[in-house]
Amino acid sequence: MADQMQPARHIFRTVMLMSAGIALLIVAHTITIWFWAAGFYGSGAFSDFATSFYFSTITYTTLGYGDIVLDPGARIFGSFAAITGLLTFGLSTAFLVGLLVRILPDVFQQDQNNNIT
Repeated sequence: MADQMQPARHIFRTVMLMSAGIALLIVAHTITIWFWAAGFYGSGAFSDFATSFYFSTITYTTLGYGDIVLDPGARIFGSFAAITGLLTFGLSTAFLVGLLVRILPDVFQQDQNNNIT
């Protein structure tokens, strides 16, 4: 009975660590989007914060709908928001893959040991 509890603990640990990692990344991306929105609003690119937040979200995620555009003088600022989003999503992917590599070998090793005995 105790041997059956061990794989369940590993699976629970894996799920909890991955959930915590994903939650951390979501919070980090959200904070970054809020900073970009504050930057757009503070620079006078948009007259209201809601539009600034919408634009920063669309730009940061590199969707770029095109329904809201910046003045020519502020476009370089918008492109840096897109570059930042692109790079941080790449880093987030690397972080999650690194987390999986560290966590899952323990789970697979435990499963392999259970199948041998």
